[in-house]
Amino acid sequence: MLWSDDDKLIYKPEGTALSFDPLRVQNRLTVEFGGWRSLNDIQIARQSEDEVTRSNAELTAAENARKAFAIHGDDVTDSMALSLLDDFLGWLEKKGSKGNPPVTSPSNTDCPHCP
Repeated sequence: MLWSDDDKLIYKPEGTALSFDPLRVQNRLTVEFGGWRSLNDIQIARQSEDEVTRSNAELTAAENARKAFAIHGDDVTDSMALSLLDDFLGWLEKKGSKGNPPVTSPSNTDCPHCP
């Protein structure tokens, strides 16, 4: 067969009508964050106890998530963009991301300030 099961995967966030091509989103995240390592650094900074560092990281992550998922508009909040990013990164981790190191997701930590 021309396509493997992995090639046919579609990311569908639970509880939404949204669906995404995971490879496209992963590539857009890589471009928007300037590399997978930079994305990991931002995710770690989102866990910072310093509120300015944490806030700056969350603003950057939300803006880049909006671009990567192509979700725009006044009805898309930063919280929604960050939740989508965290959910996608968790989904990738479960599926076994190809070629990129695992990203530290705040949703998998004990950070009291993270969504």
